[in-house]
Amino acid sequence: DITPPRVDTVLPVGLDNPRNSVVQINFTEPVNPIVSAGVHPPFTNITVDEGGVTLDGQYWISNQYQTVEFITDVWCGSNSCGGDVYCLPASATMLSTVSGTGAFPNVITDMAGNILDGDGDGGAGGDFTWTFSTNNTIDLDPPEINNMEDNDDASVSEPIRVTFDENLLSSSINSTNIQFHQSTLGDVNFWLGLNSSHIVERRHDILDPSTDYTPALTSGISDLRQNCWYFCECTDP
Repeated sequence: DITPPRVDTVLPVGLDNPRNSVVQINFTEPVNPIVSAGVHPPFTNITVDEGGVTLDGQYWISNQYQTVEFITDVWCGSNSCGGDVYCLPASATMLSTVSGTGAFPNVITDMAGNILDGDGDGGAGGDFTWTFSTNNTIDLDPPEINNMEDNDDASVSEPIRVTFDENLLSSSINSTNIQFHQSTLGDVNFWLGLNSSHIVERRHDILDPSTDYTPALTSGISDLRQNCWYFCECTDP
């Protein structure tokens, strides 16, 4: 394998993003977690700067090592589940950099050691950069499910997909927050992924035909504004 990894998509982009936005970087292939995740300081292989100052916070890797997310350490409130929400500077422009200039361990690499193609020239090397700006708002609207595949029509081999109306926090898509079983927890092997930042994919072993299975989603699932998803069968008083 001599193909370098590249940055596929990034969020947020553009202007007027809420302060509680999480910075999300999606790569074209799995990257080495040793050089792609950490706490700043001292981690600097990925940075988010404002006015020339690098923001402090945590870089988390998830989605089978294809997604890295940055959350600052500046607390700014709580979501509807009582969880902490952290914020970027208000009304500011951020410069984000994913490092491909230099050598291991100071650059992003894939599992084979190929250095990031950050400048898009087809070869290893070069930094990937982008800018975005924030406003002075905090978005506390929770995500909702737009579509969940009917288990009666589910394939015995194809992934089971759940589509949300907002981009999700990839690091919240894990086996603690999402389960899948037949009769008892752990009796089905499954793997979770996030497609297009808002579609949860549950891959699994070949299922038994004409058999009931139970998927379970919890309020640990969050959107990219750190708001928890919760299911409610509510009625008016």
